[in-house]
Amino acid sequence: MSGKIGSAALTVVPADSGAGSGSGSGSNGALPNTGLETPMLIIWGAAGALALGIALTVVLTIVRRQKASV
Repeated sequence: MSGKIGSAALTVVPADSGAGSGSGSGSNGALPNTGLETPMLIIWGAAGALALGIALTVVLTIVRRQKASV
């Protein structure tokens, strides 16, 4: 260890809304929305349908195995 200590100051300022070469920025300087906006009802509905499908497969497999062993 040398015992030397350094320090620095950093200041972050907002960029001008007109600055930059990117396309699609709004007039208020906000970033454009590029994500998928899927309603939560569709997501939960798909998850529920998947869970029901898995449960049905498990039940049918158990019934088939019980009938085969009799």
